[in-house]
Amino acid sequence: MVKKKTFLASLGSLLVFAIVFSAFTPSFASFKGIETNALLKETDRNFYYGLLFMKLIDTFPKVLTPTEYGEKEVAEYPPEYAGAYVDKSDTLHILLTKTADITTKNNYQEIMDNDEEIIFEIVDFPLSSLYEIQRSLDIEVMEEFGIVFAGLNETANKVQIHMLDSNKEKDYIEFLENKFNDFDPRCIIVKDPIEFKLSGTDTASNALAGSYTYTSTIGGTVGFNGFRVLPTGLQFGVVTAGHVATLGSTVMNSFGTTIGSTSISQFSGTVDAGFVPFSLLGPVTQSYEISGLASPDDRITHYYPDDEYLYIGMPVDKRGDVTGTTSGTIILTSTIANFQGVAFSDQAYVTNSQALGDSGAPVYRTYSQVGTDFHVLLGIATFSEVGTGYALISKVGNIRANLGVTPMIYPT
Repeated sequence: MVKKKTFLASLGSLLVFAIVFSAFTPSFASFKGIETNALLKETDRNFYYGLLFMKLIDTFPKVLTPTEYGEKEVAEYPPEYAGAYVDKSDTLHILLTKTADITTKNNYQEIMDNDEEIIFEIVDFPLSSLYEIQRSLDIEVMEEFGIVFAGLNETANKVQIHMLDSNKEKDYIEFLENKFNDFDPRCIIVKDPIEFKLSGTDTASNALAGSYTYTSTIGGTVGFNGFRVLPTGLQFGVVTAGHVATLGSTVMNSFGTTIGSTSISQFSGTVDAGFVPFSLLGPVTQSYEISGLASPDDRITHYYPDDEYLYIGMPVDKRGDVTGTTSGTIILTSTIANFQGVAFSDQAYVTNSQALGDSGAPVYRTYSQVGTDFHVLLGIATFSEVGTGYALISKVGNIRANLGVTPMIYPT
């Protein structure tokens, strides 16, 4: 598919804090070197195939994409690559287009340790082309055609569109035919509309991931402890949903103590998140033990620096104030949703239940190695689907790119 148009997604700390900065920076890369041996495959098959999937993604070239905060590095998918997913039996499927030959398949298999159980499927549409279709949906287009939700359904090799009026499907297809050369309507599947609603268990600490937080108008859940790099030094604080922590709002913890005032917030595009810096004189700062000692209540040990590592079938947990810890899976890695006239793009879609008050809750992948549990942050929960309670997730990579906030990772 050749595009007719080019699309660009619009997307005074103390010195001692800077000294200990390096102690907080280990990310997902700290366990990317885990050997994918037979024992790991036997003990955690899903995680094993997740690591093989990551190895493949790491071979793709990276390109810089503009965001509201700066530039974000993303994978550039080759034309023969059409996506991937892990099925219910925890087996990895790699989707290739008809342009892929046996040499391409063998190269992919070699990258992924020549695992003979990986299933290769031949499909019609490259993942890059499906992304082009999805990214053409701005809020004006969604309103015009009554589109409330759109996701990349890699298992079906289609863009999954949910419309208020299915009679507008023909008009939308005509729009895409005018926008893209050689558009094939088979890459679209139209389904019934989905309705979403806003959705903010106390821990022993003041405001760690999964604990209650609130403003004068709404309650939510702390997503994670993070920091921003400012000209004056590092600024520490918490991240929660942007519709909870609106710009300038005073945010409290579960004990009614002020965490701080929201310094940056976004409720559009790829992010529904706000950053609340700690008050320099407030007790919440001390509860995080910035000096380098991890609180036993902190649930986050790593994070996904690259959104491309997420895959359909990945098991994830969510820690919300109302629903507590729930388990589910990723069913769509990238979606677009129209919420009351605001378009949200590149949101992950998970089956974890979410209720009013869970907004901002951390969503993470849990795995165990050598008797230790690790919680790898995927993002924060933002909206829930009416009926199922399934959650939309603002990814940590997009939060970093748009707000300039990096998760605080304590030594483990």
